[in-house]
Amino acid sequence: MSQHTRNKHIDCNILKSTASDNYYKMVGDISQYIKSEVSDYKISLLIGQLGRMGEDVLNYNGGTSQISLFLIENPQLKVKIKPYLLNKNNEKEYIDSYYKFSYNEKILFDVEIINESSAYDYSNLDLRIDFIKEVKEGGIKVSDVLQINKNDAKYKGINIKNSVSLYLNDEKTPYSITELSNLKKGDKLTISSDKFAYTVTEYNALKEKIDYDCILQLNYLNNHTFYKYTNTNRLQVKPLEGRLVVTVNGNNEDYFYLKLNGDANSSNIKVKSNKPYTICNLDYDNTYELSLINSASYKPVSSQSFVLKNALGYNTKSVIINTNVKSNNYFTQRKIDEIIINR
Repeated sequence: MSQHTRNKHIDCNILKSTASDNYYKMVGDISQYIKSEVSDYKISLLIGQLGRMGEDVLNYNGGTSQISLFLIENPQLKVKIKPYLLNKNNEKEYIDSYYKFSYNEKILFDVEIINESSAYDYSNLDLRIDFIKEVKEGGIKVSDVLQINKNDAKYKGINIKNSVSLYLNDEKTPYSITELSNLKKGDKLTISSDKFAYTVTEYNALKEKIDYDCILQLNYLNNHTFYKYTNTNRLQVKPLEGRLVVTVNGNNEDYFYLKLNGDANSSNIKVKSNKPYTICNLDYDNTYELSLINSASYKPVSSQSFVLKNALGYNTKSVIINTNVKSNNYFTQRKIDEIIINR
């Protein structure tokens, strides 16, 4: 039967126990049968039956064979981002998964890789993480990309190799990125850098999440087998509520009063001339009317109405009000900084 596989086959403990260079006994872990000089393996399991028609050896007949696929367990991995805050002692305090980040918030983070396998060590780890900043028309993703392996590290296209430290199993001693050459079964690797920071985008706030795609490539089974791990995880983000940014252009030292009317409430706002003023937490799908309260020094200005929507480009309204000073103005508004009375 060995002729079916050029005299190379595996014994499933049902044949003779003797072995030679071309005869292997199946014991479960096939890594010992893999040779570095061979790049393409085809493993065959033969099941045969002989029949004898008579006493003469020439009367031996029969024999069947079947090719079976050996399934090898995939690597068991966990790859995730670990956001943290710095306390007053400049120490890391990791944030739990329920925390919701805010628009424009700067997120500091570490990367954690855990080898959850009880059978395999991994080697030549090559990691890529894409933080999704925006998804454009056609599904095109705009991302901040982190790439790191045992030879190099880049974030947002910038080389950060010299700033990256690796920590094994919560040890305090830092290692270089060369530790990515091997990760033993059951080990945890934490990758840290002061360059690891992500700023929450408007798109993230509108979607109320930050998706990040992980791709981890590695070798296992004595460095002979390649594996590609892919996964998408996410961080939570607070919803972005409506905002109004208003600027009133007038004389530099003047202040103006505005009235903002909504469906259910209204408010008066004091703003300084030529300085943008932001009003947050406005409701969506609500009609607002913004008007300049009449001033003795300036001509009246028409009010403006607007509606905010929970959609990119429609959740913020910018208003610029240009004022004109009244001619022959006898009444002026001045800020008195100090009064001195001499007796």
